Amino acid sequence: MKHDVFIPSDVYEEIQGIMDHIAKDSFPAALRFCMACEETFEKISQSPELGSPFDFDPPRLRNTRVWQIKGFENYLMIYRFTPDRGIRVLHVLHGARDLESIL
Repeated sequence: MKHDVFIPSDVYEEIQGIMDHIAKDSFPAALRFCMACEETFEKISQSPELGSPFDFDPPRLRNTRVWQIKGFENYLMIYRFTPDRGIRVLHVLHGARDLESIL
């Protein structure tokens, strides 16, 4: 069963920022990153429970999961899945960042 994926505009801005950073060294790699994000969104839409659950204390972060961007394993997609609402992508960012403070 395929689920709807909602990607807010600020997530697209995060992706664009990452692409700009990657493009400084390799424009083709930046394009591959964009395609890898799209593939990741599609994969999660088909199997939303693939991502590893995050165990954060605040109740608002329940059902939050993380999945690596294929081919760019240092970059993570953080999303929330609820069966009745589908998938909401919260962030796409580098895994070295302080995820708990960002969320």
